[in-house]
Amino acid sequence: MTPRPASAPVGTVTRGTTNPNRLRRMDRWIAASHGAELRRAAEPLAVDLGYGAAPWTALELLHRLR
Repeated sequence: MTPRPASAPVGTVTRGTTNPNRLRRMDRWIAASHGAELRRAAEPLAVDLGYGAAPWTALELLHRLR
């Protein structure tokens, strides 16, 4: 099998959309729906799969879950 040549990533650049409070509704829903269960857990775990130029949304989720 012949290896494929490297290509550029597919997608649209979305830089500039990671604004503070952008995901506040989702964060509040996560905290309301799963907060009690996370607080009861011996080793609670929440994973933020987002990425961006700044960590605002991940830090806000962390603070809302605490």
